[in-house]
Amino acid sequence: MWNHFVHNIGFKNTYRGGEKVGFQFKWTIPYYRGVFISCMSSYINLKVDGVEYSPDKLSFKIGEKIVPWTKIDKATDVFWPYGTYCTLLVDKPGGLSEGLHKIEFAECIRKSYGDLEPLPEYAYIYGDRRAASTSDVPSETNTRGGEIRRCTKDLILVM
Repeated sequence: MWNHFVHNIGFKNTYRGGEKVGFQFKWTIPYYRGVFISCMSSYINLKVDGVEYSPDKLSFKIGEKIVPWTKIDKATDVFWPYGTYCTLLVDKPGGLSEGLHKIEFAECIRKSYGDLEPLPEYAYIYGDRRAASTSDVPSETNTRGGEIRRCTKDLILVM
């Protein structure tokens, strides 16, 4: 388990125009060095209290730059330095209730070195990403050059 990469600080509801629109938490990179966040595009999974959030509800915030998950593979100019926080923003109207919440989070960082075979001209579309066949769509066993890291942690949300 990689429970050390999701942090207790920064777990709170988010607001826009005075309305609760979601929640966020902070995490640090579970890798030995920083990466461009486009290397995060092969796999992500988030469950809170057993409710799974689809990737189109997630955005990464590095410094002041916010990148929706659906556009992360094109964010080749956003670097996530080792040892700094990334805030995961989750779109959930009404946010979360105050109290204890179980966070189950998994991600995969594509190695920033090595070879990825070029995709064929006619490929399946998976979000904004392309795949040569449905068996190439990222999953538990096929992460296209990375390793899935999982974390399960109980966090307390305080209003």
